[in-house]
Amino acid sequence: MITGNPIFDLNVANLPIVNVRGEFDCYLEKLSDAAFVEGLRYVRNPVELPTITWKDLPKNLLTFMLQRSILGVEACAAAAVEYRLAALGRFDAAMARKLNDPVKLPGPRGGMADVFYNKMPAVIDPALQLRLCSPQLWETVKRFYKEVRNPLFHGYQLHMANPANVRDALLMFKEVYAWMDTWWGAFANVP
Repeated sequence: MITGNPIFDLNVANLPIVNVRGEFDCYLEKLSDAAFVEGLRYVRNPVELPTITWKDLPKNLLTFMLQRSILGVEACAAAAVEYRLAALGRFDAAMARKLNDPVKLPGPRGGMADVFYNKMPAVIDPALQLRLCSPQLWETVKRFYKEVRNPLFHGYQLHMANPANVRDALLMFKEVYAWMDTWWGAFANVP
């Protein structure tokens, strides 16, 4: 996080992990509900979610839900590393500076998926990398980032979105959360 005198005096902080986990769970529940999904077929109907009322196209809502879910899992990945390092007594100012620019962490140059799910957990223990813990999930995540996540954060949106496909992406992230829960301890007991 930038400290001191940020541009436009806009300070930032990690998304509240309890909120993003709850938001994610809500989206997954909604996209698993046949009545909710059926309601997305009609453009004129506002869509009620716990924190917003959506009055735009359903495909834009699905884009929003997926983008928010991605932001949430990435916020949790960053928090997970900090929390676990703190629990181990290894989180200090020097470590915070390293984690503020995780793209520069040691290891081969990779994309953002590699940063969040391999390089950052490797700071705790190299054995925690997603590519080692769950190679098949890692391959899915890596492909998703290349084909979907990166475009969604660089000026694109879902086109002709099918709620079932977005639900499948969220189910992938549910597996990512389950992997994180095995080692970070915020939402599950960790030895």
